[in-house]
Amino acid sequence: MTPTIDPAAVEARFDTVEQAVSKERRRVVDEREALQTFTQRVRDSETAQPTPGDSEPAVALSTGGSSATLATVRQAYEATFMSVSHYEEDYGEAYAQSIAAEFGPDIAVALCSGAHLTRAHKQALLGAVDSAVQRRELLADVLGDEQDSLTEARETLCPLTEELAEIRHSLEANRAVGLLDAHDARLDVLAEKCDRLLERRQSAIVTQRRTLTLPVDEPDVPSYVYHSVDVDPTYPVLATLADCTETIDALRTEVRSALDRQRGGRTGSRP
Repeated sequence: MTPTIDPAAVEARFDTVEQAVSKERRRVVDEREALQTFTQRVRDSETAQPTPGDSEPAVALSTGGSSATLATVRQAYEATFMSVSHYEEDYGEAYAQSIAAEFGPDIAVALCSGAHLTRAHKQALLGAVDSAVQRRELLADVLGDEQDSLTEARETLCPLTEELAEIRHSLEANRAVGLLDAHDARLDVLAEKCDRLLERRQSAIVTQRRTLTLPVDEPDVPSYVYHSVDVDPTYPVLATLADCTETIDALRTEVRSALDRQRGGRTGSRP
């Protein structure tokens, strides 16, 4: 039996993955903006007088002229990055764990165990936060590219699946030779469309990995974005392409078999 593909199910699949990547990009942008605000609060700090025995002057984050301590750094971080709406769902880490994950263990020790924030610690922290911001900017750009790739795939595959359903329905109602020939030619065109889209989609996934410089053992963008949504499998575009290709191949086999029977019956013999 010729496999069928449900255009409505394909539409729903694209709805799901587009919502997923849009949600993830919004979260990344929110984190970037929160870190930028945190950076500004740290950058606006004033240098305090060094205490006896200090090799470097301490830094006090000043708010309204009042001298603050490392507690103020913590308060600023908790009020910015740790206050994004999805923090508990995505991270759920305590302050020290989050600082270590985002900025490295050395900075975590300085911020969580030190007596005060030295100028060197402040500069190291600013550099680490800037790197975290850049990572979010790069990821947001890549997720934007993923949105573009999904749009292109949707614009190709949704009409294509509808056309396959129409061909399937037509074969059930009419198997005139002229119509079969038209279907055969059209199925070749649709197969070429799938092949071209497959190449572009695979290229997009590879480019995303290279842009993010992901190690080979790290998940790629589709795996990262779609693993937790109600989409099976993780590569929804490639899966849809595989379904379309299978349906096209089966329909071509059916069409060509019908043509052979029609022409064979008309001539009375087959080679």
